[in-house]
Amino acid sequence: MYADYHLVIEMNNSKQHSYSLLDKPIISFENDRLVIKTTEIEISYNLLDIIKYYFKEVDDTGISDVNENIDKIHFTYTNPDLLFIEGVAGDADINVYDISGRVCDTILTKSDNCAKIELNTLQKGVYIIKVNNHSFKIIR
Repeated sequence: MYADYHLVIEMNNSKQHSYSLLDKPIISFENDRLVIKTTEIEISYNLLDIIKYYFKEVDDTGISDVNENIDKIHFTYTNPDLLFIEGVAGDADINVYDISGRVCDTILTKSDNCAKIELNTLQKGVYIIKVNNHSFKIIR
């Protein structure tokens, strides 16, 4: 087991974003914005929208404990290449991580509390789907 550390950003709108330090992000401040750059992404946040940011140690699986609210989220495979997620808040971010903790995809839920993940864009392997504070493992 190894420890992984994440940069966690808490936003005014109650959303939380997390970035693995294993991706070696370059973190800087430019024109009233917090900027995060990796080989995969470049994203910035307005400093006025951030409540706080900090570093946090996470376990090596990235899987959080399951609680009683988990039964509200439903997964449906319509075919081997499409995964539908239902029962998620309309403004939730859904992140797909590979086994090393890298973000492979970020999906926004639609107003009907559903999201679609196109699995054919992912290579075969093990993935973690994080929906709000819940994580699920899938094997492609």
